[in-house]
Amino acid sequence: MVAGDDLVAALLLGDTPNPARAGPTPVGAGSEQKAAEQAAKKEQKAAEQAVKKEQKKAEAAAKKEQKKAEAAAEQAAKKEQKKAEAAAKKAAKQAEAAAKKEQKAAEKAGEQLVKETIREEQKEQKAAEKAEKLAAKQAEAAEKKAAKQAEKDAQKAAKQAEAAEKQAAKQAEAAEKKAAKQAEKDAQKAAKQAEAAEKKAAKQAEQAKKVPGALLRAAKKAAKAEKAQKAAAPGEQVCADELREEPYAPDEPGELEVHVRVFEHEGVRWLKDDDHLLYCPETHDEVGRWDPEQQAVCF
Repeated sequence: MVAGDDLVAALLLGDTPNPARAGPTPVGAGSEQKAAEQAAKKEQKAAEQAVKKEQKKAEAAAKKEQKKAEAAAEQAAKKEQKKAEAAAKKAAKQAEAAAKKEQKAAEKAGEQLVKETIREEQKEQKAAEKAEKLAAKQAEAAEKKAAKQAEKDAQKAAKQAEAAEKQAAKQAEAAEKKAAKQAEKDAQKAAKQAEAAEKKAAKQAEQAKKVPGALLRAAKKAAKAEKAQKAAAPGEQVCADELREEPYAPDEPGELEVHVRVFEHEGVRWLKDDDHLLYCPETHDEVGRWDPEQQAVCF
């Protein structure tokens, strides 16, 4: 018989004893051969069972080792997970601390900026106050200067006004004297003209007393010429001798020779002599005088 371990090794290597290869069986050895074969079969079965048992043991050991490895791996993973969690917590704490630090730095920088801004504003305010005071001083100086200049200008203007007033008074006095002289001259001239007009009016009044006979004849002659002009047919002309003025000699001693013509102004007719005296065509009374310069009838 082969020992247990050797048998297992032999079975694993395929070296199981084979009675058929043992060579020719001697005579009388048949029973022994059968017994050997049976023994070999028993040993083979035992070896197979031992192999199966060992396999089961190996499988169980492998499973046990696998479980141990899995448990170790799980334990290692948990340990690594705990380490990672601890590292994450640490990193989070560090990040939080860094954020707080940065926040404090930012707050400090903000406070510093506020302080600097306040300082700048105070500085600008002081500069503005200084500039305002300077401007006020300059304005006060300018106002004083302007007041002095205004006073000088007022004095100068007063002097000029006084001089102008004196000059105007002189000119007014001279003009008054000149006007007085002119008024005197005009009065003398008007007196002369009035005297001449008075003499002329007296003369005309004297003549008017002697005019009516001659004036009546002249008026008739003028009326006759006007009627002839109106009666003339279109295209015909009245003889110029009929329309021209003719002097009439007085019938009685003392009557004056008068030249008159028909005169119309603004739709009204008169008889007008050479001295521009106007007479009524019906009564032959003197009614006014024609002013050739003003182109108007003066009553």
